[in-house]
Order: sequence, then structure tokens, then C-alpha cells
Amino acid sequence: MQAEALAHVFKALSEPVRVQLMALLLERGELCVCDLVDTLALPQSLVSRHLACLRRQALVTATRRGVWMHYQIAPEAREQLAPVLQMLTLLPVPAPDSASRCC
Repeated sequence: MQAEALAHVFKALSEPVRVQLMALLLERGELCVCDLVDTLALPQSLVSRHLACLRRQALVTATRRGVWMHYQIAPEAREQLAPVLQMLTLLPVPAPDSASRCC
């Protein structure tokens, strides 16, 4: 990975919400956007905006299932950024809200 591309990745991860999203996806695998919204207790529009930034940098991939988007760490990002992602596993991850399931 070139220095400029890596700088863009670090810029994408410079926002605490994006770091939390990445940590959640690392720990739990693929998640629906509704699960991310509920777990982080943030507005859907804010979570979606941060996920879009992570998608632009190819850090996450998305799959549409009905009306819901499901996100996961991009395989290439998992491979190329393994040392960086390993640091994210040290973060505490909020417990999922099992009461609210939209999909």
C-alpha cells in the first residue's frame, strides 16, 4: 500500500464513530445498519454517513437485503491493514440491543 493511500485510510479512521463502527464489525462480523444504529445509540443518518466514508476508502463492503444494508470489513482491508485492525480489537465494544431487531 502506498503512503498516500494509507494516509486516506488513517484519515477515514480519524473519526471516533468510524473507529467504533470498525471495532463492532471486527468483533461481530456482518451487521445490519439497524444493529449498528441501535448498538451505538446514534441517528441512522449519522451512522450511514460514516459508513459511506468507510466504503469510499474500501474499508467496508455492503450488501442490500430488502430495505436494509448489511456491512462487513472488506476482505482486502482485513488483509492489508491487519496490524491497524488488531489495535481496534482492544477497544471495548458496546453490547448489542437484543430487544430491537428490524431485519
